Amino acid sequence: GGSPLADEAAPSTRSALSAEEASPGVYRLVHAAAIGPSVHLGQLHALVPPGTIVEALEVVHNTSDMRLRARISSPEEGWISLADTATGARWAVREGPLPPRTFAAEPPAVTPAAAPAAAATALGS
Repeated sequence: GGSPLADEAAPSTRSALSAEEASPGVYRLVHAAAIGPSVHLGQLHALVPPGTIVEALEVVHNTSDMRLRARISSPEEGWISLADTATGARWAVREGPLPPRTFAAEPPAVTPAAAPAAAATALGS
């Protein structure tokens, strides 16, 4: 995805950061990273120390600030910089994909073997 103009404007960015490195996943901070309320640089409300493992739920290449930014939910909700796309400096390295999630809103899939018993229980109550 992305517009051809963006690719032409920053060819070095594509070689510096692979598509996988610019995607949601589990990241380990190699330098302290400041958490801000927005994808854009600005006001900061917390500092995450090096060595912290964070889950990047969303990763955005913020071209105006020349940063690869990630939305995290822990240790605090907000946005951190993963990398400086101009210099290649990094605040975090990708360790792997996000772990599978189980959401309370989505009940676990019922296996075919359990379906008749579950239906009978529901009817019997």
